[in-house]
Amino acid sequence: MRYREADVKKTVEMELLVVKNEKDRMAQTIHDYEQKIHELESFKLRLEKQHVEDIERFKSEYQRQYKD
Repeated sequence: MRYREADVKKTVEMELLVVKNEKDRMAQTIHDYEQKIHELESFKLRLEKQHVEDIERFKSEYQRQYKD
C-alpha cells in the first residue's frame, strides 16, 4: 500500500512539474510576443515619422525648384 502511495505521489509531483514548466514556457512566450509587438509599434512610428519627413523634404525641394 505504501509503495502505491509513493508511486502516486511521485506521479503527481512529476505532473505538477510538467505543468509548472509549461506555465513558465507560456509566460515566456507571452513576454516575447509582447516585446515583439512593442518593437513593431516602435518601428511603425519611425516609418510614419520618416514618411512625413520625406514628404516635407519633397515639398520643400519642389517649391525651391519653382522659386528659382
